Amino acid sequence: MAGHGISAARSRCSQLADGACTRANTAALGSASVNGFNAAAQGNGMTVTCGCWDASYTTTDLYMASAAPVNAVKVVATRSAPYFFLGPARTVTATAVARKLDIGAFTGTTLAKVGAGPLNNVLNALLSTSLNLSLASYQGLADARMRIRDLVAALNAGTVDQLLATNVTVAQFAQVMLNALQTTSVANLSLSTTVDAMRTIVLANVAGAQTIALGSVNGSRGLLSIALANTQSALNATISPLDALLVSAEIAQAGKAAINVGGTLNLLAFGSAGDIAPTIHLPLYVDVAPGMAWLVSTQCQGTPAQRYSTIAAAPGIVNVCVADVADLSASSCAAAPAATLVNLPGVLTVKANVKVSAQVSQSAAPTMQFDGIVGNSDDYWYAATPPSVFMNALANLGTSLVTGGLTATSPLPLVGGLLSGVVSSLFLVLNPVLSMVFALLDTILTPVLQVLGVQIGVSTIHDLSLSCGESQTDVLNL
Repeated sequence: MAGHGISAARSRCSQLADGACTRANTAALGSASVNGFNAAAQGNGMTVTCGCWDASYTTTDLYMASAAPVNAVKVVATRSAPYFFLGPARTVTATAVARKLDIGAFTGTTLAKVGAGPLNNVLNALLSTSLNLSLASYQGLADARMRIRDLVAALNAGTVDQLLATNVTVAQFAQVMLNALQTTSVANLSLSTTVDAMRTIVLANVAGAQTIALGSVNGSRGLLSIALANTQSALNATISPLDALLVSAEIAQAGKAAINVGGTLNLLAFGSAGDIAPTIHLPLYVDVAPGMAWLVSTQCQGTPAQRYSTIAAAPGIVNVCVADVADLSASSCAAAPAATLVNLPGVLTVKANVKVSAQVSQSAAPTMQFDGIVGNSDDYWYAATPPSVFMNALANLGTSLVTGGLTATSPLPLVGGLLSGVVSSLFLVLNPVLSMVFALLDTILTPVLQVLGVQIGVSTIHDLSLSCGESQTDVLNL
């Protein structure tokens, strides 16, 4: 999982207007008057209702009058207008719904923790640099915030949509973030440390001409996913420079893992003195596919400590395969070639082509509630899958391997029955050995990955901000 999410969720008890809707009515009449429309004039009319806007409603405008919670106002203006030539006057109607949005911003990655060692390893692998930033520098980058409007200004983009349509390299985006941090109005406690750290990254000459899209469209890879009908409503949403850097680097290296786990196990040899003893060679490849996270709901009443946003997360699919890959950084389980397990030149070659995955059910995705305070202990959440997920994937890999995943070829004039007997004997040898090896791998690989800063079956959700009361207006008809 790697990405920034900026979404709106219906507030449980947002209060846009008083119970009688008088404030909304006064505001609507005043706005109409400023724009030259007198609702009290002959032939004119205006009705104002307060109610609830919800994307799950089946009405055309997704609005229901007098429904709770009250988070929207619907205005219907009418005017009697004569035809150009003959006939009675007709009534022209204009309808609009203004709704209050509570916007949550968050990121999701597979990074295990904020630590200088793991982060230097991951960023240097992704960016082809030799960074050696301190823990204080990374903590400053993780804790700092910059607004979407800061990125818009730094890129000289006129609107959020224009920002989302921009493509840049990771090096260019690092410079954009440096400019944004230097001009942001967000009160960052360690801003000088953060700016110095980002400047170091900019000066590190990040390699690569691969461009990334700043906006994610229809599920495509992009840095920002803004799930709002009017993207301008996201101008005040904030993001973390560290999260943005990691996500942009991962997108630029799509298909290449920051940390590759490619192991070669020479399991056993069998034979007698004077015989050719074949070594069973088992190359393993492990990668982690993107997961998903989404904003479920918000509550914006009260103090920041009383406000909260609820986020759900489904960690990505763990892919495990037996593969012969010369360059692990350029491949994945999806495209991995068959592995050569046994190779006796001129006698026998045994290959395996086995791939398995472990899917985390999104319907059973866990949720976490974050308060409205930025920088406290609940900003990070580690959404973990059951420990057995990876172990089951390895067990399934072993089962698939010994129950049909092997193919044998020989240049010798061996009859089919004899070759089949050789393969069957190999199955008998492999079965108990592989069962033992795959049972041990879960306890071996998981700690190694955690040292490197990567987690299997765990998504790290970083809650960035909760912006309450952002307004959005939909003009339904004129």
